[in-house]
Amino acid sequence: MKQLLVVALVFGSSVMAQGSPPASTVAYVSLREVATAFQTFMGLDSTAAKQPRLTVAGVAHTLPVGSTKAFLVSGQTITLAGPVVTQAGVTYVPARFFASLGCAVNASQGRAASVNISCKNPQGANVAKDFARLAPSATVPATAAPATRAAAAPVPVLRGTFTAVNADQLGAVLKELGYAFKRLTDDDGDAYFEIMMGDFDKIYLDLYSCDKGNCQALQLYTSFDKGGKYPSAKIVEWNHDYFTQAYLTDNGNPGVSDYTKLMGGVTLDYIKTFIKDFQSTAEDFAKFVDF
Repeated sequence: MKQLLVVALVFGSSVMAQGSPPASTVAYVSLREVATAFQTFMGLDSTAAKQPRLTVAGVAHTLPVGSTKAFLVSGQTITLAGPVVTQAGVTYVPARFFASLGCAVNASQGRAASVNISCKNPQGANVAKDFARLAPSATVPATAAPATRAAAAPVPVLRGTFTAVNADQLGAVLKELGYAFKRLTDDDGDAYFEIMMGDFDKIYLDLYSCDKGNCQALQLYTSFDKGGKYPSAKIVEWNHDYFTQAYLTDNGNPGVSDYTKLMGGVTLDYIKTFIKDFQSTAEDFAKFVDF
């Protein structure tokens, strides 16, 4: 006689008191908790952060984050009672998803004292072989639907003349210019950018003179590895002949930067030109230092 695997998914004040997400009309469970409770019968692959895969008795099913669709290995598409949600690195799904796998789920769509999932013959499983390895029951926490992040506010468009920009607006400008870039954060929590320009993959763009994220100065810079101990006379020579600023890094390598202030009022075209022109500066400086 085949065993029944029963999972009791419990709602209670003790769970909510530990900081569970706010109430919802759909019962949710953590895939990590369920996979752990079912031990070798279920596995969770979260390496693809936006498309976790739940393996049940060796059969994988895909649950795209943010979607109300689940894709079963049979090719069947299942509509869920709510979207798949990730919060603090944990993926949650509506409990009734397991009914799609051939399991009995004896709970309504709303919150309940408990939700029981009984799997006699999960879709695709070799029941006699797989259930023999399992404990007959397990208990995992359950919760209401995790809160999802509110949609990001639209980035204010830079129009006319302005005297400051924020990191979101600067990122939008870089995207409009077609550059590949990374938005990074320094030790003080301030944003800056690493940009790929032509053959140069480490052009940096910093924001300065900031008040509540709105910044009135920008600096572009890059440096070249010449093994250290680059002659300072060459730095002086560049600075005598060019408007941009050459310097030596802490490691003794040559670098070049350009700086602009916005407080007098600038336009979007000015910002774009400032950024684009630095590629030519980097090219000229690379030749100057024989890089």
